Amino acid sequence: MTVRILGAVQWRGSVRSGDVIKYNVTTTIGVQPEDRAISVTPRDLDRVERIRERSRTDGTVRYSGKLSGDVTGAEPGRRCLSDGGRPVETNDDLNSIAFLEAADPLLVVETESGTITAVNDAAVELFGCSRSSLVDAHWYEIHPKSDRDAYRERYAEAVAKGGTDIRIGEDDPVFVRTEDGDDVPVEIHSTAMTVGGTEYLVASVREATGRIERLRKLQRRATAMDASLTGISILNADEEYVYMNQCHADILGYDPEELLGGTWRQIYDQEQIEEIEETIFPKIAESGVWEGELVGRKKEGGRVPQMVNLTSLPDGGLICVNRDIGKRRQTEHRLEAIRERVGQFMLAETRGELVEELIAATTDIVDRPLAGYWTYENERDRLAPVDVSAAAEESDLTRPTFEHGSGLVWDAFEAGEPRYYANLATETGVYEPETPLRSEMIVPLESHGVLLVGSTDVDDFSSSERELLAILGKHATTALALLTRERELRAARDAREAERQQLRDIIDHIPHLVFAKNAAGEFLLVNEAVAEVYGTTVSELEGQTDAAFATEDHEVDHFRADDQHVLESGETVYRPEETLTDADGNERILRTWKVPFTPAGSDEDAVLGVATDITDYREVKTALERQRKLTALNRIGSVLLDAETSSEVCAVGAEATVAALNVPSVTVYEFDDEVGTLRPAGVADESAASNDRSQITPDDDALWEAFSHNRTKHIEAAQNCIGPRDADAQRGVIVVPLDTFGLLAVQTDEPDEVDVGFVETAARNLTAGLERAAQEAQVEALNEQLRAKNAALTTQQRLATEFREAQRRLQEAKSREAVYEVLLDFALTAGDDAWVGQWNASNHTIQPILEANEGGPVTVQGGTDEGSPSISPTLTAAMDSEAVSVPNTVRDTSYEQWSSRLLNCGYRSTVAIPVCHSGVIRGTMEVLSTPADGFDKNTIEYLEEMGRCAGFVLDRLDNRLDQNTIVETEVEWSADGILFPDVPEGTRFAASTIIVSAADDLSLTGQVRAPDQTTIERYFDTATWFVKPSIESLGGGVFAFDVNRTVGPDDRLRHLLNAIDAHSATLASVTSSASGEVTTFHVPAGRTRLLWEALRTTGDPQLVSKHRIEVDQARREPFAALTDRQTEVLSTAYRRGFFDQPKGVSGDELADQFDISRSTLHQHLRTAERKLLGTILDRSPDTD
Repeated sequence: MTVRILGAVQWRGSVRSGDVIKYNVTTTIGVQPEDRAISVTPRDLDRVERIRERSRTDGTVRYSGKLSGDVTGAEPGRRCLSDGGRPVETNDDLNSIAFLEAADPLLVVETESGTITAVNDAAVELFGCSRSSLVDAHWYEIHPKSDRDAYRERYAEAVAKGGTDIRIGEDDPVFVRTEDGDDVPVEIHSTAMTVGGTEYLVASVREATGRIERLRKLQRRATAMDASLTGISILNADEEYVYMNQCHADILGYDPEELLGGTWRQIYDQEQIEEIEETIFPKIAESGVWEGELVGRKKEGGRVPQMVNLTSLPDGGLICVNRDIGKRRQTEHRLEAIRERVGQFMLAETRGELVEELIAATTDIVDRPLAGYWTYENERDRLAPVDVSAAAEESDLTRPTFEHGSGLVWDAFEAGEPRYYANLATETGVYEPETPLRSEMIVPLESHGVLLVGSTDVDDFSSSERELLAILGKHATTALALLTRERELRAARDAREAERQQLRDIIDHIPHLVFAKNAAGEFLLVNEAVAEVYGTTVSELEGQTDAAFATEDHEVDHFRADDQHVLESGETVYRPEETLTDADGNERILRTWKVPFTPAGSDEDAVLGVATDITDYREVKTALERQRKLTALNRIGSVLLDAETSSEVCAVGAEATVAALNVPSVTVYEFDDEVGTLRPAGVADESAASNDRSQITPDDDALWEAFSHNRTKHIEAAQNCIGPRDADAQRGVIVVPLDTFGLLAVQTDEPDEVDVGFVETAARNLTAGLERAAQEAQVEALNEQLRAKNAALTTQQRLATEFREAQRRLQEAKSREAVYEVLLDFALTAGDDAWVGQWNASNHTIQPILEANEGGPVTVQGGTDEGSPSISPTLTAAMDSEAVSVPNTVRDTSYEQWSSRLLNCGYRSTVAIPVCHSGVIRGTMEVLSTPADGFDKNTIEYLEEMGRCAGFVLDRLDNRLDQNTIVETEVEWSADGILFPDVPEGTRFAASTIIVSAADDLSLTGQVRAPDQTTIERYFDTATWFVKPSIESLGGGVFAFDVNRTVGPDDRLRHLLNAIDAHSATLASVTSSASGEVTTFHVPAGRTRLLWEALRTTGDPQLVSKHRIEVDQARREPFAALTDRQTEVLSTAYRRGFFDQPKGVSGDELADQFDISRSTLHQHLRTAERKLLGTILDRSPDTD
């Protein structure tokens, strides 16, 4: 016997298949529990649903679940519903099974105690806990604590009524709490029953989550229907409204409550009711649905068109869906009006008419205070008003012009799309903030302009109105584009017609014969000239052939043959000469061109011809040709007389010859002695130049034979090696030798027509021209050599003179400024510009201290200032103590920065000279020149010598010991003089200017008394230490001399100069004769004795005199501080009124008088003025 056990079973440990479980079960009320045993099967384990663990005091674990097994001795028909409560006794085992396995959760509650006595499997499933946790629990424990009082009341009502639905509120669900703490909505239905004298309440607890969700969905749908913008209503089977949303009621002007409960007939008139009943309802009965238009009656009596959808319900009711189509009808009417206006747009002939139609259409669609059109003016880049509506004309609204980028209108125009501004008060960028307009619709019409519609009310344009305005704008844009296109086409047609008339006038006024013929030979076009030749008019000639008017048949046949050739071959026909007999019988000579062409508007071939009447021209041509050849020969001779070189002779000879002969080309080849070939030296006509023959060699037999044998040759086209390479373009050539100078080649298409004698005459003229050019070239070469030698000699003489003058001035220089001035003046004799700089050895820079021309390229050399070169010729000269020459600044790469600076000022060569003495750099001098050939060696040597002389003087000035007192000492030497040894009898030298150069050579200038000049010249020639003597007679046996005195290493003069240099003395003058020599020294005070002791070691001197010279004495005479040049310039400027107001003479005039630049003149004047002011201010009592 198999018994299904439901209850609490005790065991220890885990349960596995095949285990034997001992359990205690109560089978009947009052029967002692029995100990039973059961074997656990896999099915038992499968049927365990949920197990709840609970601790026991005896250490066992109690489980509840479904188990299957064999129970021995069990009484049949007995079931145990619980092992913990009072058992329920029933003999209906099937009913018990039905209770346990019922689908709905069931709970059995004892009404007296409210205790749950039994639960089924579905209840255990719902609450998510074990059966034992529910049994013996009070019923309200299954509900949330917050609502238990309400549940007690509902439970009491259920007990009192013998079972009922348990609810908290009308629509509120009942909740039970699961083992997991979740509150689950349920529906509880209870029924009372009595078992064994005990009352029970059997409750069905059904989960209500799905129902509540469905209810919520229905509520959401109802809410959506209420909020829908489409009218929705429901009628019952009695045709009464049981539901109506707000939108449906609004369409008719009612509130929903006013229509609910009434029939649909209250909102339609009788005519519409009959249609619904007789037509629409039968269709609904047949198909269940109907859709169409109905006209309803509004509450206030107005009519409202509707689109209605009716659907039948199973209960006989209807669902009604309504849409107000009144606005759509209005939109359709407006669209129809737009279509009518568009037709007017397209018929408008002017933009003004179109704009009027556009504004009228806009007013029809939306009648607003402002409607206007603004056109875009491309030239001014702005939107200008054209026309506005009548309402705008009558109002105070302004019509502004919108400049580029101004206002909302321009934004819409640039965006190219309609813009609606519902509230202008909230917009930024409003063109007129004080405008009375409150809303605005702007419709751009592409590049034509904008349509502007404005209202004084906020948001006064509906969406349909805006759409209609946009549609209207598109049509207006199309119409404007078509109008513009039509205007352009009309202008093009007018221009074309004007051009055609102009062309016709031109054709009729030109003297040439212009005509066109078709394939039949009929004239399609003729001008007045053709009609005149045929003795008729243009209108009579057009449409006819030549045969209708020509007098000579053979001429007609000739014309016709040429026409056919053009039509059939498509080639141009050119007739240099053809005859035509005019209407008066005169034979005319024509030069004719005929070309194929296709007339406009036709696909047939035709002939276009142009003929020129050359009758008179041909008669004159022959006479002119004879005269031209004679003139050409004369011209060849005359132009050759003007040619100076052989190249010019060849070039002009070729041009003159080709002009005289009227041949395609002439080439003159000149013999090149160096390579032994003939090269083209003169080419007339480009076709000859295209023969790509750069030379003629002995390998060219025919051409070279003509040259080498000195005879004329005629070469056929096939043998011509100097003509074009194209065989079709080859020509014959006549070559005539030009003696030993070259060859004349004349190319011609018709050699037989060329006068060979004329060519040979032209060749003789060319030969004579080449002979004369060769002789002139030889003479010019000799003259050039002579000029170069003369120029070099003149330059050397000038430099020598200026050098002596500069040495004299250096000897007199009393200050560094005077030395710098001498350097600058001498440098300007060698170049176009110059400057002197001071060398700073500590930082390797050169600071300009004196420049000839202000504003030139002069700047600090080696400095950090912008534009200061880091390397330059002057820096190199200073660091290497030798001259640096840059002959061509354009190609210089060593001093690119400085060379570029010089080029910007126009100087293309430079030389830098160090100013030094005994290896010590005192400064630099740079001389600039505009020619690019630089400075010759001799000039550089003079400049170097001047730098050494200046360095010596600067060294002497820097080493003066006493600045206030000088002792003038005269010393007499024996007969054998030191400067002038072995002076002849009767000769006496007096050197007043003695300049010592950096190499300790002397420049001596003074006077000499001698019997004759020969004596002086013989003396200088005999003495090898005198160099470059210059002697000039002054009369009376007195001569001026200027000579350089060299100093040898063992020369006594060397010891004398060393003594002078060692003691800062100067050699002031020398007087020498056969009886002895007297030298005058200027020695700083305190150095006289030392100098005397040094002189005694040189020879046997005798002291003649010694006296002091105060330096301050010079200050008492202001001009003593000036050089002779400065005194001369300053005195002349004063005498000629340079300092007067107004000036008596300009600076340019003074500069020309002294043959110096204007900047040099001003430099002399500034230096002289500074020295004079210094002298005067230094002795002023107010001078510190």
